[in-house]
Amino acid sequence: MLGDDVPAGIHVATVRESGAGFDLAIDGVCEARLAPLGPPLRFPDLDASQTLCTLSGRDAHGTAFAGYGCVSRSGPPSGSLSLRRTIWAAFGDDLVLAAVAERAAGSAGHGAERIAGVIAQGAPIASSPRDPARLSTTYGQDGLVLRVGLEFGLPESDGDDTAPEGSVGRTSIAGQSIATAVLAQPGGARTEIAFLDWHTGGRGGVGCYLLERFAG
Repeated sequence: MLGDDVPAGIHVATVRESGAGFDLAIDGVCEARLAPLGPPLRFPDLDASQTLCTLSGRDAHGTAFAGYGCVSRSGPPSGSLSLRRTIWAAFGDDLVLAAVAERAAGSAGHGAERIAGVIAQGAPIASSPRDPARLSTTYGQDGLVLRVGLEFGLPESDGDDTAPEGSVGRTSIAGQSIATAVLAQPGGARTEIAFLDWHTGGRGGVGCYLLERFAG
């Protein structure tokens, strides 16, 4: 945990559970409240979960803002894990798509990753696993995420009523990066964050792509 000797220009973020939601504070930047849209989206095979939330708060100048946020939880990485991807896209309070992918050390490419996807709909949102999920990532010249494609399988029994914009069989979303950040950590590990504009079937959304690279 960072203490009083935080270097200049570094902002410390804290998230605390409070009642039915979470309080977010970024020192010198903003304070916000995150209210869950529903129960956590769970990925039991990957020991991970995501709680999608509406977000509202004020920045350091008192200007109000609102949007969506996500509180992600995952188990500690084992020595055999080289990276983890945590992805979510909110298309309103009633539709969220999310995925988690993990890659073992010594392997390369999305094809070598274990990936799980979830589609959550309704009010409050109710989640349903959608496997297999397929993921593609395009990187910019700086090595950070530029574009993302994510495809979810849909059980045949669900039909049109569970697919965004009436798509059948599979649901695909595409994201374009609008901002990126890198968090360097001791030991060579690093976390790359991309904030994305998402689209599916003519419907727009927002979300995030979190890429954790673990030290070997």
